[in-house]
Amino acid sequence: MSCGVKSIAEARSLAFVVQSSVKPAEQLTAAMIKFINEARKTYFEPLTDNDIDIYTKGLLLKRTEPDKQLATEVTRNWNEITTGRLQFDRRQAESKVLLEVTKEDIINYWDEIILGKSKGRRMLITEVVPKSGPASSKSPPKTYLGPNQLGINDIDEFREQLKQKP
Repeated sequence: MSCGVKSIAEARSLAFVVQSSVKPAEQLTAAMIKFINEARKTYFEPLTDNDIDIYTKGLLLKRTEPDKQLATEVTRNWNEITTGRLQFDRRQAESKVLLEVTKEDIINYWDEIILGKSKGRRMLITEVVPKSGPASSKSPPKTYLGPNQLGINDIDEFREQLKQKP
């Protein structure tokens, strides 16, 4: 499993990649959604000021550690150029702000950005379903259910269907 927060322009996203050779895709998806919906209560609300201190200092040490390879520095700087942000001191600026993070900041971020409490949450879930083996399952029907399109096998066909819907 891997997880990361991504930022493209003004959009923020949380991406999960979960793979299993023994559990079907729908179980993995259900577990991810459950985690997202329960993370505030399970992980963030119990945090103490000491916990926040420990986490932020650990992140600060990681953020301010010098690059071990030139390729790492080059990649970071090219990312600033290609996104047009040109904030080459981003690590230092983020490190400074990191020391000011509070429990309330974390909970507000989770509520507003990840759960989308004020603007509504949008999720894109992609499942790769094997046809055989312990992780296989029946493919979902190719039917339109409200805002959810299930069983897309052909992206061009899906786009055409969207054009035809009122």
